[in-house]
Amino acid sequence: TDKYLAEFLKSVAVAREKNTVTLHLAYSSDRLIAMFNEFKASQQAERTKSRPTRPAPKIDGEIVGTWTADQELGANSVTAETMASKTIENVALKSGSLIILTGVRQAEEYARLDRVELTPVAGGAPLRFEAEHMNLRGYGVENSPAASGGKLVVVRSPRGTAQFQFPGADGVYNFTVRYCDENDGKSIYTVSVKAPEEIEAPAAP
Repeated sequence: TDKYLAEFLKSVAVAREKNTVTLHLAYSSDRLIAMFNEFKASQQAERTKSRPTRPAPKIDGEIVGTWTADQELGANSVTAETMASKTIENVALKSGSLIILTGVRQAEEYARLDRVELTPVAGGAPLRFEAEHMNLRGYGVENSPAASGGKLVVVRSPRGTAQFQFPGADGVYNFTVRYCDENDGKSIYTVSVKAPEEIEAPAAP
């Protein structure tokens, strides 16, 4: 059913003389390349179609913000220029709430986190929480002069979480997350909150 393939087959001439078979082919090299690329694309599409889709990892708590680190800030490493901030406004918090930051790495971008600042909407000084002092899972601590306090955290596996318990008063807060946005991937960040009554008590020993 492919007219180009039919043309290709008609262009092949086969001759036999005793025990010798001669094949003569005269066909556009551009069309041959195009046919090869179309075949490759169809094979890739078939493989993608047959590949099972993995469910997205479940995020613990109520999601209050998510974003992708996809800016072009001029470097593929941790520098002052690649440090960026994301603000999530008007998040209601109770004292003792669990704040969870989830980072998903992609390619060579490792969802690095530096710190979180929580500023009361009603007024008052912000509360600052350094990522390296949080409860880490899938994240490791990394030294960097560009980071606050000279340290930040970096995903050591496909996905990491950094979490801490909110010690402030009940109220509405603006979140400011400082993170690293490199040029060699698109990390995904999510901030979620778990109310104190939803936090499971640790199992008895």
